[in-house]
Amino acid sequence: MKHITNKIKNSVKKGIAGLALAGSLAFPSQTSAQMNGALEVLSGEKTTLTDTKLSLDLGKKVNVFGRNITSFDYESGKKNPFSLVDVSYNLSNGLGGVFETQFVKGMAPDPRLGLQFFKKKDDLSFYSIGTININGEPNFEGVAKLRYTPRINDKFNGLFQLENLANFNGEGLNFAVQRARVGLVRGNYEFGVGANITEVNSKGKIKNDYMLGGFLGFKF
Repeated sequence: MKHITNKIKNSVKKGIAGLALAGSLAFPSQTSAQMNGALEVLSGEKTTLTDTKLSLDLGKKVNVFGRNITSFDYESGKKNPFSLVDVSYNLSNGLGGVFETQFVKGMAPDPRLGLQFFKKKDDLSFYSIGTININGEPNFEGVAKLRYTPRINDKFNGLFQLENLANFNGEGLNFAVQRARVGLVRGNYEFGVGANITEVNSKGKIKNDYMLGGFLGFKF
Protein backbone atom coordinates (compact mmCIF):
# COMPACT_ATOMS: atom_id res chain seq x y z
CA MET A 1 0.00 0.00 0.00
CA LYS A 2 2.93 2.33 0.73
CA HIS A 3 4.25 2.20 -2.84
CA ILE A 4 0.76 3.09 -4.16
CA THR A 5 0.62 6.11 -1.84
CA ASN A 6 4.04 7.25 -3.05
CA LYS A 7 2.92 6.88 -6.66
CA ILE A 8 -0.15 9.01 -5.96
CA LYS A 9 1.96 11.73 -4.33
CA ASN A 10 4.47 11.78 -7.19
CA SER A 11 1.79 11.87 -9.89
CA VAL A 12 -0.08 14.70 -8.14
CA LYS A 13 3.14 16.70 -7.79
CA LYS A 14 3.99 16.18 -11.47
CA GLY A 15 0.47 17.14 -12.56
CA ILE A 16 0.47 20.31 -10.48
CA ALA A 17 3.97 21.27 -11.63
CA GLY A 18 3.13 20.67 -15.29
CA LEU A 19 -0.06 22.72 -15.23
CA ALA A 20 1.61 25.50 -13.26
CA LEU A 21 4.49 25.59 -15.72
CA ALA A 22 2.09 25.79 -18.67
CA GLY A 23 0.30 28.69 -17.03
CA SER A 24 3.49 30.51 -16.15
CA LEU A 25 4.84 30.20 -19.68
CA ALA A 26 1.64 31.52 -21.21
CA PHE A 27 1.01 34.27 -18.63
CA PRO A 28 4.30 34.88 -16.78
CA SER A 29 3.35 38.14 -15.07
CA GLN A 30 0.06 37.06 -13.46
CA THR A 31 0.29 33.47 -12.27
CA SER A 32 1.52 33.81 -8.68
CA ALA A 33 -1.28 36.01 -7.35
CA GLN A 34 -4.15 34.55 -9.36
CA MET A 35 -3.75 30.77 -9.15
CA ASN A 36 -5.68 28.40 -6.88
CA GLY A 37 -6.50 24.72 -6.92
CA ALA A 38 -7.96 21.64 -5.27
CA LEU A 39 -7.08 17.99 -4.80
CA GLU A 40 -9.43 15.08 -4.04
CA VAL A 41 -8.42 11.49 -3.32
CA LEU A 42 -11.12 8.79 -3.50
CA SER A 43 -10.08 5.32 -2.29
CA GLY A 44 -12.16 2.26 -3.12
CA GLU A 45 -11.85 -1.50 -2.87
CA LYS A 46 -9.82 -1.98 -6.08
CA THR A 47 -8.59 1.48 -7.10
CA THR A 48 -7.72 4.96 -5.89
CA LEU A 49 -8.62 8.07 -7.90
CA THR A 50 -6.93 11.45 -7.65
CA ASP A 51 -8.68 14.54 -9.04
CA THR A 52 -6.43 17.62 -9.29
CA LYS A 53 -7.72 21.03 -10.40
CA LEU A 54 -5.86 24.29 -11.04
CA SER A 55 -7.49 27.62 -11.95
CA LEU A 56 -5.80 30.80 -13.13
CA ASP A 57 -7.84 34.02 -13.38
CA LEU A 58 -6.52 36.60 -15.82
CA GLY A 59 -8.55 39.67 -14.94
CA LYS A 60 -12.34 39.48 -14.86
CA LYS A 61 -12.84 37.91 -18.28
CA VAL A 62 -10.26 35.20 -18.97
CA ASN A 63 -9.63 32.00 -17.03
CA VAL A 64 -7.28 29.06 -17.61
CA PHE A 65 -8.39 25.81 -15.96
CA GLY A 66 -6.57 22.49 -15.79
CA ARG A 67 -7.84 19.15 -14.48
CA ASN A 68 -6.18 15.77 -14.13
CA ILE A 69 -8.00 12.60 -13.06
CA THR A 70 -5.79 9.55 -12.55
CA SER A 71 -6.80 6.07 -11.44
CA PHE A 72 -4.39 3.70 -9.65
CA ASP A 73 -5.08 -0.03 -9.75
CA TYR A 74 -3.98 -1.87 -6.60
CA GLU A 75 -3.47 -5.29 -8.18
CA SER A 76 -1.58 -4.31 -11.34
CA GLY A 77 -0.01 -1.08 -10.10
CA LYS A 78 -0.99 0.61 -13.35
CA LYS A 79 -2.21 4.19 -13.55
CA ASN A 80 -4.62 5.63 -16.10
CA PRO A 81 -4.47 9.44 -16.44
CA PHE A 82 -6.89 11.83 -18.12
CA SER A 83 -6.21 15.57 -18.39
CA LEU A 84 -7.82 18.66 -19.88
CA VAL A 85 -7.03 22.36 -20.21
CA ASP A 86 -9.77 24.98 -20.70
CA VAL A 87 -9.28 28.58 -21.77
CA SER A 88 -12.55 30.46 -21.20
CA TYR A 89 -13.82 33.99 -21.77
CA ASN A 90 -16.68 35.33 -19.65
CA LEU A 91 -19.38 36.73 -21.94
CA SER A 92 -22.03 37.79 -19.42
CA ASN A 93 -23.41 36.76 -16.00
CA GLY A 94 -21.48 33.51 -15.71
CA LEU A 95 -21.87 32.47 -19.36
CA GLY A 96 -18.60 32.00 -21.23
CA GLY A 97 -17.03 30.66 -24.38
CA VAL A 98 -14.50 27.83 -23.98
CA PHE A 99 -11.64 26.34 -25.95
CA GLU A 100 -10.78 22.94 -24.43
CA THR A 101 -8.08 20.39 -25.14
CA GLN A 102 -8.33 16.87 -23.70
CA PHE A 103 -5.40 14.51 -23.22
CA VAL A 104 -5.83 10.72 -22.98
CA LYS A 105 -2.88 8.35 -22.65
CA GLY A 106 -2.00 6.79 -26.00
CA MET A 107 -4.22 9.15 -28.04
CA ALA A 108 -3.71 12.45 -29.86
CA PRO A 109 -4.87 15.64 -28.08
CA ASP A 110 -8.58 16.36 -28.65
CA PRO A 111 -9.34 20.09 -29.22
CA ARG A 112 -12.94 21.20 -28.53
CA LEU A 113 -15.10 24.32 -28.60
CA GLY A 114 -18.12 25.11 -26.46
CA LEU A 115 -19.91 27.14 -23.80
CA GLN A 116 -19.90 27.04 -20.01
CA PHE A 117 -22.12 28.49 -17.29
CA PHE A 118 -21.62 29.06 -13.56
CA LYS A 119 -24.07 30.35 -10.95
CA LYS A 120 -23.76 30.52 -7.16
CA LYS A 121 -26.27 31.65 -4.56
CA ASP A 122 -25.48 31.31 -0.87
CA ASP A 123 -24.50 27.66 -0.26
CA LEU A 124 -25.75 26.35 -3.62
CA SER A 125 -23.70 26.40 -6.83
CA PHE A 126 -24.24 25.05 -10.35
CA TYR A 127 -21.72 24.58 -13.15
CA SER A 128 -22.18 23.21 -16.65
CA ILE A 129 -20.11 22.98 -19.83
CA GLY A 130 -20.85 21.62 -23.28
CA THR A 131 -18.21 21.10 -25.99
CA ILE A 132 -17.94 19.67 -29.51
CA ASN A 133 -14.71 18.29 -30.94
CA ILE A 134 -13.23 20.07 -33.96
CA ASN A 135 -11.24 17.08 -35.30
CA GLY A 136 -12.43 13.64 -36.40
CA GLU A 137 -15.92 12.23 -36.04
CA PRO A 138 -18.19 14.81 -34.32
CA ASN A 139 -19.19 14.16 -30.72
CA PHE A 140 -20.80 16.25 -27.98
CA GLU A 141 -19.70 16.20 -24.38
CA GLY A 142 -21.58 17.77 -21.50
CA VAL A 143 -20.78 18.15 -17.80
CA ALA A 144 -23.18 19.36 -15.09
CA LYS A 145 -22.22 19.79 -11.43
CA LEU A 146 -24.50 20.72 -8.52
CA ARG A 147 -22.93 21.48 -5.12
CA TYR A 148 -24.66 22.31 -1.83
CA THR A 149 -22.75 23.12 1.37
CA PRO A 150 -25.23 24.10 4.12
CA ARG A 151 -23.84 25.46 7.40
CA ILE A 152 -24.04 23.03 10.34
CA ASN A 153 -22.18 24.97 13.03
CA ASP A 154 -19.20 27.30 13.47
CA LYS A 155 -16.75 24.60 12.39
CA PHE A 156 -18.52 22.44 9.82
CA ASN A 157 -20.63 22.66 6.68
CA GLY A 158 -22.41 19.74 5.08
CA LEU A 159 -21.48 18.63 1.57
CA PHE A 160 -23.84 17.25 -1.08
CA GLN A 161 -22.40 17.15 -4.59
CA LEU A 162 -23.49 15.53 -7.86
CA GLU A 163 -21.52 15.66 -11.11
CA ASN A 164 -22.55 14.07 -14.40
CA LEU A 165 -20.46 13.75 -17.57
CA ALA A 166 -21.87 12.32 -20.80
CA ASN A 167 -20.39 11.99 -24.29
CA PHE A 168 -22.58 11.39 -27.38
CA ASN A 169 -21.94 10.78 -31.07
CA GLY A 170 -24.39 10.34 -33.95
CA GLU A 171 -25.29 6.83 -32.76
CA GLY A 172 -26.02 7.74 -29.14
CA LEU A 173 -24.12 7.47 -25.86
CA ASN A 174 -20.37 6.82 -26.00
CA PHE A 175 -19.74 6.93 -22.26
CA ALA A 176 -20.93 8.60 -19.08
CA VAL A 177 -19.70 9.11 -15.53
CA GLN A 178 -21.76 10.05 -12.47
CA ARG A 179 -19.89 11.22 -9.36
CA ALA A 180 -21.68 11.64 -5.99
CA ARG A 181 -20.13 13.00 -2.79
CA VAL A 182 -21.70 13.28 0.69
CA GLY A 183 -19.69 14.54 3.63
CA LEU A 184 -18.46 17.50 5.65
CA VAL A 185 -16.45 20.64 4.95
CA ARG A 186 -14.16 22.31 7.48
CA GLY A 187 -12.12 25.25 6.23
CA ASN A 188 -10.19 24.16 3.14
CA TYR A 189 -10.78 20.44 3.84
CA GLU A 190 -13.67 18.17 2.93
CA PHE A 191 -14.20 14.46 3.55
CA GLY A 192 -16.89 11.80 3.42
CA VAL A 193 -18.25 9.02 1.22
CA GLY A 194 -18.04 9.05 -2.57
CA ALA A 195 -19.49 6.93 -5.36
CA ASN A 196 -18.62 6.84 -9.08
CA ILE A 197 -20.69 5.08 -11.74
CA THR A 198 -19.14 4.67 -15.21
CA GLU A 199 -21.13 3.65 -18.28
CA VAL A 200 -19.40 2.66 -21.53
CA ASN A 201 -21.04 1.73 -24.83
CA SER A 202 -19.38 -1.45 -26.07
CA LYS A 203 -20.71 -2.54 -29.47
CA GLY A 204 -24.19 -1.28 -28.69
CA LYS A 205 -24.31 -2.62 -25.12
CA ILE A 206 -23.88 -0.42 -22.06
CA LYS A 207 -21.39 -1.78 -19.54
CA ASN A 208 -21.42 -0.38 -15.99
CA ASP A 209 -18.62 -0.08 -13.48
CA TYR A 210 -19.13 1.01 -9.87
CA MET A 211 -16.77 2.47 -7.29
CA LEU A 212 -17.61 3.25 -3.65
CA GLY A 213 -15.17 4.58 -1.08
CA GLY A 214 -14.06 7.35 1.22
CA PHE A 215 -12.71 10.65 -0.03
CA LEU A 216 -10.53 13.45 1.30
CA GLY A 217 -10.12 16.79 -0.45
CA PHE A 218 -8.47 20.12 0.19
CA LYS A 219 -8.12 23.49 -1.52
CA PHE A 220 -4.83 25.31 -1.92
